[in-house]
Amino acid sequence: MLVNGIVIKGISTFIDKQKFSCWLHKPNIALSSKPIDLLLTELNIKNVDAILNRIEYGIFS
Repeated sequence: MLVNGIVIKGISTFIDKQKFSCWLHKPNIALSSKPIDLLLTELNIKNVDAILNRIEYGIFS
C-alpha cells in the first residue's frame, strides 16, 4: 500500500479530513510514534494501515 492509499483509507475511516490529519500528527501508543513519521517505508505504511483497520472495526488503538 502506498501513502495515497493510507490517505484515502484514513479519510474514509475518520469520515473527516481534519480528524484524520489530527490523528496523523498525534503520537500513537500502538505505533510508538506519530503515524505521519512512519509513512516513509513500506513496512511502516503497513503498520499504519493495520492500525487504521483496527480503528475501522472499533478496536481501540
